[in-house]
Amino acid sequence: MFEPLYLKKYYLILLSGGLLNNNLKSLLIHSNLTILEKIFEIFSKYDENKILKRFITLPENYLNYFNNIHYENLQNIKNYLPKYEVINSGEKLLDTIKNVINRILNLKETEFDIYLLFVATDTPFITYESINDIIFRLDYIEGDIFLPIVSKEVYEVRYSNRASKLRTFVRFKNDSFCNTSLFIIRSQIIRNFLDLLENILKNRKKPLKLAEIFGYDILFKLILKNLTIIELEERINKLFNVKAHAILTNYAELAFNIDKKQDLEFYYKLIASNKANL
Repeated sequence: MFEPLYLKKYYLILLSGGLLNNNLKSLLIHSNLTILEKIFEIFSKYDENKILKRFITLPENYLNYFNNIHYENLQNIKNYLPKYEVINSGEKLLDTIKNVINRILNLKETEFDIYLLFVATDTPFITYESINDIIFRLDYIEGDIFLPIVSKEVYEVRYSNRASKLRTFVRFKNDSFCNTSLFIIRSQIIRNFLDLLENILKNRKKPLKLAEIFGYDILFKLILKNLTIIELEERINKLFNVKAHAILTNYAELAFNIDKKQDLEFYYKLIASNKANL
């Protein structure tokens, strides 16, 4: 095995302010644990040499949500939570990201070469293996921005054709891809990159809007389904003087998130189906 060339250290940011049906999505139960507990457990496997600081974004009244869950789940969350600095969630995801970045820019340690690992906590099937696969591979890749993606084919094999209709896939030359529930940004570029990040987050579910940001030739290629991932990476790198990489992962669970009521309904059916097959 080759030695890693670009050993990375991280600030972990758990994005856990999302609400659905007046409940925190991260408090949904899966395998007797809330999703948030599962994610806490996953990242507890990394020591302070890899993850230097841990943050979690939560609504100001988050204790009200926690008090509505089972006592054992609540106690487990309370055991993990002191390891995280709580940052208030904004009204929208973009506001939350801004709150996080503004906090991190005020840290003296951020002057060093650190990567920000953002993970959404509405991902019920997330596993240590799926996260560690990304973290392990990034130690062999130089770059500033990393966006793990999943192909439509892989997603439908893991779940179903019906499930893929609930996600936003973008058609490229050789396949269709969707974002996962995590992304990684190098701390040294976030100050100058904040405006672009704002534009991307604002339009993250509008593929054509995103294409307009990167140029009309890219837009036309996208419309004609003739654009490659490598071409998009090269355009981002040239326009914004960064090294951006799409990281293809076969862990479809990283792309299964609960954004809306239909996602929740599908999730419950999937859980019921899995129990029936045991």
